[in-house]
Amino acid sequence: MKSRREKRRVLRGLAASPGQVIGPAYLHVSRETQVPSQRVAPDEIAAEIRRFRDSLRKAREEIRELRERLEQGSDDPGDQILAAHLMILQDRELIREITAAIKAERMNAADVVRRTFLAKTHYIESLPSEVFRGRAADIRDVQRRLLVHLLEEKHASLAQVPEGSIVVARELVPSETVSLGPGRLAGVVTEQGTLTSHVTILARSRGVPAVIGVDDALADISHGETILVDGDHGVVIVAPNDDDIGHQRESIERVRRIGALVAGREQEAGATQDGHPVPVRANIERPEDGATALQAGAEGVGLFRTEFLFLDGGGLPGEERQWEAYRQVAEVFAAAPVTIRTLDLGGDKHASLMGIAREENPFLGLRGIRFCLEQPDLFLPQVRAILRAASGGNLRMLLPMVGSVAQLRATRELVARATRELRAEGHTLPAQVPVGVMIEVPAAVLMSDALAREADFFSIGSNDLIQYSLAVDRGNARIARLYDALDPAILRAIEMTVRHAHAAGIRVGSCGEMSGELPGMLLLVGLGIDELSVAPVLVARTKAILGGIDFATLQRLARRCLEAVGADEVAQVLTEGLAHHRQFHFEQLDGRLRGHWDPDD
Repeated sequence: MKSRREKRRVLRGLAASPGQVIGPAYLHVSRETQVPSQRVAPDEIAAEIRRFRDSLRKAREEIRELRERLEQGSDDPGDQILAAHLMILQDRELIREITAAIKAERMNAADVVRRTFLAKTHYIESLPSEVFRGRAADIRDVQRRLLVHLLEEKHASLAQVPEGSIVVARELVPSETVSLGPGRLAGVVTEQGTLTSHVTILARSRGVPAVIGVDDALADISHGETILVDGDHGVVIVAPNDDDIGHQRESIERVRRIGALVAGREQEAGATQDGHPVPVRANIERPEDGATALQAGAEGVGLFRTEFLFLDGGGLPGEERQWEAYRQVAEVFAAAPVTIRTLDLGGDKHASLMGIAREENPFLGLRGIRFCLEQPDLFLPQVRAILRAASGGNLRMLLPMVGSVAQLRATRELVARATRELRAEGHTLPAQVPVGVMIEVPAAVLMSDALAREADFFSIGSNDLIQYSLAVDRGNARIARLYDALDPAILRAIEMTVRHAHAAGIRVGSCGEMSGELPGMLLLVGLGIDELSVAPVLVARTKAILGGIDFATLQRLARRCLEAVGADEVAQVLTEGLAHHRQFHFEQLDGRLRGHWDPDD
């Protein structure tokens, strides 16, 4: 009978960062900090506040030291994460809130810090967007750092991880991952996390294979046990056999070969093999990402998520701060279009700031354009900042969660008001800033003919469109398999939207994850999508893939897929229809079609 250590086992999770690696598992187990709850005597309050401020000072110093050790400096995503943590620690409103609570409640600083940060974490985790739910890790990270100093404890550290190890943990807080040098960490396996969390972003930026969301990884893997992490397919193989090792070597060679072939394609225009233009733009999250995207070959920005300006710890950003952020990206791309999505947060995040009641179901609540139109004092400064920044570049405004023509008209009225105000103040503005609608709720699809007559462009937000159309929460492991971009219902929704948009003479882009996945990318172009927007790291690869197949073939495939009655039939059509294109390889994994591209085949 084989022991657990000797028996090959396959664990599944989410493919967070591509690549495959074999190495010894390093189990990182962080214990929960026990925070005492103690009353403070009136004459001890001042000392308790000093202890809190001292912990802030020590935490800031640690973060500054970490930033200084980063080899790439400000170009490292880790530096951006640590900068956000520093902003949280310097947030005057947060400091005042904790200080006031210590005085009013006469409780020890550690308890007040724990409760204050816990409330903020709950707000962020309740947001409808997966991107921002993942940022709760930042709040927990800063809280942990403060409590370590307040309680004078030692915390489990990754500083001693042997080179070449694969870290297995329940969750890695961002600063722990940043502290690991790019050459130290071989791979990452976590039980928690999201595809947009900082750990995922850091792993991708450093080329470290990662699989997240692996249930019971700490229980199923022993410390020091050899494991294979397949970040392409979201698989972890414990005690891999000779066949597994052989496949891993082949995969590494294929990645190296593809990287060499893609190199130099960055500055080519996105187009199919027969010359049908499909500009490939980039999704970015912060102003400094613009230069990275341009260097990667992006033909503009298809989605600039502005929420980080509101969540990075500096409080609600005013018009000037927003204008500077938008202007910076506009200048980087000059004439190329930069699409700025207006604030897409639910009311839950702003409850503590603006007195808005917490909602039972924020996914279906006051979020996106609904929230903005109800909060003109918040929305108008953003609109003004976009209009002002547009004088220095080709900016477009994209409205999230639109479900009616009335919402688009109300926004245009606000834009007209902002334009009148700014011109009266002496600002020079372009004749028009295009206003587009994000298609991500079924109502927008069904009303796409009417919306197309009044919008300047459409952008398909495939992540939410799939979730709302199929009524599937992909964060729910029990039904996540039902979340499938290849479901014919999704393809028909996209086809209807594109047809109505083109009839009205406007263009349609796509900026969700579907745009960067091989099957989805090919079908989107076949369905008539005019431009794709993907993560900067995928820009050159996307251009190379499109350049290897003609538009007519993709159109024929898309038409056939629209006749399918299930995602399995769509997968079969794609697999059979592209069988003679040997560079495309498809396989069924966990009930879904996955594809990879190998131009040498």
